[in-house]
Formats: sequence, structure tokens, C-alpha cells
Amino acid sequence: MDDAAHKKMTRGIKRHKLAGRVVFIISLIIYGVFIFTGPDIGHSAIGAFFPVVAAALCWGWRGGLIAGLCAFPVNLLASIVTGIDWQTSMLTPVGIGGHLFFILQGLIIGWLQDINLKRVNAELRLKEQIQQSAADLKRAQSTEHRLETVLEQSADGIYITENKNNTIILANRAFLEIVGLNHDELIGKEPFVFLPVVGKTYQTTLGEDVTIEIDYYEKNYLILQQLHTKGLIRNWQYYIEGPKDKLVPIEANVSNLLDQQGQCIGAISTVRDVTVHRLTEFALNQTNEFLNNVIESSGDCILISSNTGLITHVNQAGLKMLGYTLEEMLGKAAMEFFSVKEGRYETTAGDSIWLSTEEIKRVYDRISVFLEKGKISNYASYLMHKDGRLLEVEHTLTLLYDEKGDVIGSVGITRDRSMRSRMERELNRQSELLNQANRELESFAYSVSHDLRAPLRSISGFSTALEEDFASDLPDEAQGYLQRIKKASHRMSQLIDDLLNLSRVSRYEMQREKVNLSKLAVKIVERLKEQTPGRSVACTIQPDMTTTGDPHLLSILLENLIGNAWKYTDKQAAPGIFFGLADDDHRPPGHEDNATIFCVRDNGVGFDMAYADKLFSPFQRLHAEKDFPGTGIGLATVQRIAHRHGGNIWAHSTLGKGATFYFTL
Repeated sequence: MDDAAHKKMTRGIKRHKLAGRVVFIISLIIYGVFIFTGPDIGHSAIGAFFPVVAAALCWGWRGGLIAGLCAFPVNLLASIVTGIDWQTSMLTPVGIGGHLFFILQGLIIGWLQDINLKRVNAELRLKEQIQQSAADLKRAQSTEHRLETVLEQSADGIYITENKNNTIILANRAFLEIVGLNHDELIGKEPFVFLPVVGKTYQTTLGEDVTIEIDYYEKNYLILQQLHTKGLIRNWQYYIEGPKDKLVPIEANVSNLLDQQGQCIGAISTVRDVTVHRLTEFALNQTNEFLNNVIESSGDCILISSNTGLITHVNQAGLKMLGYTLEEMLGKAAMEFFSVKEGRYETTAGDSIWLSTEEIKRVYDRISVFLEKGKISNYASYLMHKDGRLLEVEHTLTLLYDEKGDVIGSVGITRDRSMRSRMERELNRQSELLNQANRELESFAYSVSHDLRAPLRSISGFSTALEEDFASDLPDEAQGYLQRIKKASHRMSQLIDDLLNLSRVSRYEMQREKVNLSKLAVKIVERLKEQTPGRSVACTIQPDMTTTGDPHLLSILLENLIGNAWKYTDKQAAPGIFFGLADDDHRPPGHEDNATIFCVRDNGVGFDMAYADKLFSPFQRLHAEKDFPGTGIGLATVQRIAHRHGGNIWAHSTLGKGATFYFTL
């Protein structure tokens, strides 16, 4: 019964009691009227009828009995008060019988009233019970509807079995989708309908082939016993048959279903298809295994720390680099291995270096960049080897964050630069020695230029004076000797100039820019034509050939190559020179790159390829001085310029059919 019905019933009972009291009071008033207005005791007796009936109707047989018993003394008292002779009327058989009638009347009417009230109350209680049952049924139906709604909306599969027949009595939509059955195919069936068959081979939704053996069910039977002993099974993993006869891996939580008396009447199972979870877990394991392989196969030290700065992992390269075992490093603060003080240290590369306080402070100050930005690269620092030697290293440090953006640790990749640093120091030392040697060479070149030219000038000057002043007195043979002396001094002067130019090419500070080689070649040919106006050479220059390099050095390179072509075609009837691009067919072994190939080709005397290895060595000439004058320095200069531009030069020729020089930059 709800509160509203209970309140309504209470108000009805109160109104019934109040009405009874009012009726009884009215009956007493009527009784009083009969007593004081009647001529004899008969009127009083008649008046007593009303209170007795009213009491019986109001309070049942007890009220009727009490009212009937009280009628005789009340009538007696009323007769005395009114002066009526009560003895002649009340003590007679009629009077006594009348009062007994009042008692019997009150009992009978009260008893009938009690029966009526019990019937009415029984009807009311029955009505209330019916209403209560209807309300309870409505609430139960509402609760059941809400439960079904919750079950249907659940992403997990849920099914309920009852113990009496060991059948499924309820299954939600998610579970029906997992097993691939409809409602009619599942409800009322035993759970074995979706369990795999022993001895059969299935393909799982994970792509694996699984054969169900008897030990599979033996193992799961032991797990099922937990439901009887503990009333609950957590994270139970097993297979069920799904759509297309595939096994679906699931994870289930099972609990006993109890009635109001606490008796087990069934079980409720919540199952989840863990296919995606397993595949994700497998992919994650593969990724972790791949990362671990990468970490362990790295030649650099990889050190991982927690957000408290304690080491959680070091790869094999790191252990080898520092000389520790993994157990000796795990749980230690990473900064312990960074701690160095001012002093002299022997490095693992075999050097002895001094670390000043300023250098150490400069290194440590860069840590603030890492803490501020969460990452730092090419961070030069120092580590201490277990044996006390110093490691010169280079770090790449990165903070690690979780999905909320909180720092959970850091990873550092450390490369040992001790040997590289030693090589850099040695290179700097050698560079300084080279600079010193270049300065000495420049001084020597100046001395050569100055000290050798003075005697040459004397030899040439005195030879000219002898020829001018004493030519008539000298015999022809002596004059021939003078001419040979002058030519030799002139050739010596040219050799000095060429040697100085070769040394300057090696020391020259290059200024790289875009250079149009075609325009340089045109200017060189124009100068050659001006110097030898009597010659007619067919020159072909491919237009708009550009490269990046030093314009001065590239001009020297082309002057030598085109000048040689001009010189060695002097004895040809129809001399020709070509400067342009060559295809990759002319690229020799050992020069297989993508650099552009330029070539200078002529139809001059050529040379024997058997002596091609001497072409680019200083003072090596393949033709006689009397036929083609020169010092043998030009091609050595060309090769040095090509090398300084990161390129190469090579040649191909057939004796008497010209030569082609190829070069890259």
C-alpha cells in the first residue's frame, strides 16, 4: 500500500469513529427525552432501546453488551429521579424480561455488526492487497524494463542461466552478436550451444589455428569450480564459437544469481570480445620488441631514466661504453656518471686533457636548455668510465611525457666522441703545422722568386751585353752559345713562374659563386687569336654551360686546357677545338657519380695512352721541347684546381688523331 492509500484509509476510519460517537450522543439525548417526558417507566424502557442499538452499531458486541447491562440501573435511577414507582414495573417478570432483551439485543446487533465490519475490513484489506500487488507488479515491470534497457545498451555481452534446467533464460544484443545466433536459437538452450567441440580445429578471430583438446576443458572446469566455492569468477578467458564458425577469445566475469532467501538459482555472465585488445596487445608487443631491438642494436649508449632521475634501463652499448654491469647502474641517479671536477684526466682515447672549472660550468649550464625546452641535441659533455678514465661524449636528451602531458622520465642517446675529439685535436695540430709549412713555403717561394731571379737577370743581362758589345769579335760558335744561354735563362724564368703559380693554386682561398664556363672559354679563345693572328682555328663552344666554383681558378683551368689544344693543333692543316658537355659513356671506372662532365677536344697530335699516367705529374712532358715548348706544369695545375672543386680530370687520345680531356667539378 502506498502512502496516499494508507492516508485515505486512516481518514475513513477516523470519520467512521466520529460518526459513531455522534450517533451514540444523539441516542442518549433521545433516551433523556423519553425519560423526562414519559408518564411511566415504559417510556424510559423504550428510550433505552436507542443507546443500546447505537452502542452495538458503534462498538460491536462488547459495546452492545455494556449498553444492555447499563440499561437496568440507568432506568432505575431515572425512575427515582422522576418519581415513578419502579418496583411495580421493573421488578416484574415483564420488566426483568425487557432488560434481558436489551442485553440480548445489544449482543446480537453488536455481533452482527462485528461480522459486517470484519467483512468490510476484509474487503478493504483485499482491495488494498490487490492494489499493492498491482503497484508492486508495475514497479517490477518498470524495473525489468529498465534492466532490459541497460542490458541491451551494454557494449559487453551478458547472458543469464538458471540452475534448474541449466538453460539460458536471457541474453542481450551484444552477446547475440558475439555468438552469431538469434534470440530463438539461444534462449532455452544449454550453454554448450556456443562452446567449441573437442578435437576440432578452428580459426580464431586473431587469425590463428587452434585445435580444442580435452585438457582445454579440464583447465576451464577447474576455473568453473570457483563459482561454487567463491560465488564469483573474475577475468576468465576462454573461447566461444562465433559467426562463420570462428573462435572468439573472450574475457568473462561470472557471479551466482541468488533468490530472496539467498539460494543460488543461476548465474549471470558478463563477457567481452577481446579480439581487438589481443591484436592491439600483439602489435604493442611487436613494437616494444622492435624498439628493444633498435635500442640494443644501437652503437650509441641509450639510457632511460624515471621522472625522479633514476636509471631504469641501459642498453648493451652503454654498458660497454661505461664499463658497468646493468645491475650496477639500475636505480642509480644518472647525474652520478656526469659528475666531474677540475683537473687533468686521461681519456678513453688515450689523450691527457685538462678540464677547467669554467669548461665544466659551461657544460652544466646547457642542462637548463634541456629542462626548459624538454629536448637538447648535440650536447657535448663528459662521463666517467668505471676505471676512472674520462669519456668525451655528445648527448641528445629528450623528456618523456604521458598522455596528460606530465613528465614520466627521459631518454638520452649518448655517442662517444673521445676518439673523434682526439682526431680533431690532432687535425688542429696538423692544420697548424700545415699553416706553418705554408707560411714557410710562401717564404721559400718568395726567396726562390727573389734569389733565383737575380742571378737569372745577371746571366740574361751579361749575355745580352756580350752579344751587343762583342758580337763582331765572337765567332759564330760563341754567338750560338750565347743564344742557348739566353733561352735557358728564359726557360728557367718560366719554370719559376709556373712553380709559383702551382703553389699559389694550392694555397688560394676559394670564393665559390655561379660561373658561366662558356663565356670564360670565349674570352680565352679571343686572347689566343690576338696572340697568334696568323692562325685560323675552328673553335666550337657549347653555350650556357654553368657551374659553381671559383672564377679565377676555373679561368686558369680553361686557359691551360684550351691553350694546350691550341698549341698541339699548330701543325694541323684544319685545326679544330671543341668545348662542351660529354655524355656518361665517357665516364671512366671509379668516377661513377652524377657530376656533370665537361670536355675539351682537339684534332691535334694526340699522345700515346701508354703514358697517360704521366700527364698530370709536374715536369712530365710527352712531346719534345723543340716541337711544342712548355714547362710540364700546366696539367698538374689543372688537376689541382679540379680536385679543389671536388672533381676529377682524365684524358683519352689516339696518337696523331687528337686528344680529349674530361673534367668534373
